[in-house]
Amino acid sequence: MPPASSNAKGPAYDAAVIGGGPAGLSAAITLAQAGARVVLLETKTYPHDKLCGEFLSPECRLYLEALGAAAAVRDLGPAVIERVQLSPPEGAGWGTALPGPAWSLSRRALDAGLAGEAARQGVELREGSRVTRVAGSLAEGFELETRSGPGRGRVRARAVIAAHGKRSGLDRALGRDFIQARHEFVAIQAHFHGPPLEGRVELHTFPGGYCGLADIEGGRQVACMLVRQPVLQAAARPGDHGAPGGAPIENFLAWLMLRSPRLRDWFE
Repeated sequence: MPPASSNAKGPAYDAAVIGGGPAGLSAAITLAQAGARVVLLETKTYPHDKLCGEFLSPECRLYLEALGAAAAVRDLGPAVIERVQLSPPEGAGWGTALPGPAWSLSRRALDAGLAGEAARQGVELREGSRVTRVAGSLAEGFELETRSGPGRGRVRARAVIAAHGKRSGLDRALGRDFIQARHEFVAIQAHFHGPPLEGRVELHTFPGGYCGLADIEGGRQVACMLVRQPVLQAAARPGDHGAPGGAPIENFLAWLMLRSPRLRDWFE
């Protein structure tokens, strides 16, 4: 694979993928399997944590099999999820079987595992490399400016796939309009060593949001919440539900435990 160079007569790569999460890595693997010269630029280094529900639906598992990466992900020891349980704040819950086995594992493990598979397929991985500018066209090719520590560089490619997620620094540099829009929701995630969920994913609703619970690899559990900003801001203030002067997240969790008995039982 020739090195990337801004002085080359033509693009050094067929494709440059910006972002090394599941979307970017899947695209890079697919292109490499088709014989393309691919470079993937990821801001962080593997492995790293990322806020996520960490649940791979039965459809995702089938996509991984089609990608040829299912065996690599299976070797990471994901929890197998076969049922879903919905729990409202009050009243009886509802559960059913999923249409097929799902997997649940941390993004730390998943992303690193897919990155290893991409490297095996011939993708050039550039970790710790932030893309600061993209210029060009499909007709003439693209040039990407990158920053890696104190150094700067350039990459030329015939095509660019933007898989860097929403509201990144690159979006600001490109002047994307949505960057000014206010988020309606806030997400909160943490890993625990708690009671096993025994093959089910639980969705607990509460006023203004919900919390998902599932087992992941290593005998741990993930709790991931999505909550409307006004609800979080009001609940995070010290009040009857929290200790005066307590941390905002602790106050919010105290507020939540009063409204979701099933969640309270699990956390206790």
